[in-house]
Amino acid sequence: MKRSWQIFVAPGQDTDTLPLENSPWHDERWVTLPKEHWDLILDFGEHLDANNTERLRSFSCSENNDPNDYIYALPEELETLVKFIENLADQISHSPPLVPEATEEIPDEYVNEEHVRMLKAVASVFRESLRLHQHFRAWIE
Repeated sequence: MKRSWQIFVAPGQDTDTLPLENSPWHDERWVTLPKEHWDLILDFGEHLDANNTERLRSFSCSENNDPNDYIYALPEELETLVKFIENLADQISHSPPLVPEATEEIPDEYVNEEHVRMLKAVASVFRESLRLHQHFRAWIE
């Protein structure tokens, strides 16, 4: 089975790093997440706030899934989503494992802290978009 990846790219200089501690989920302006884990996170989010989860899902990919297309979001939308992501990360950190054991569909048994780090990386992309007043990119590879 070929693995899919959820990609987010923050605006700014390509070689600038995102302002957060190192993790395997980001490199310079790029956030790369295993798609099946991003889907798990979004499924968990549905139980907290279906509307914000749907908005986050819609900001995870351009309409044509083109890596060159920008995601256009109003600042207040991104601010709301950053708060939602922070709440989602907190809820996940206090929940039973999202992946209790590896399966064929989800071959990695990441602890919830890894899902929290994934969310922090995505929130950082949104914060950079707000700080620089520029749009970000997102697609599935």
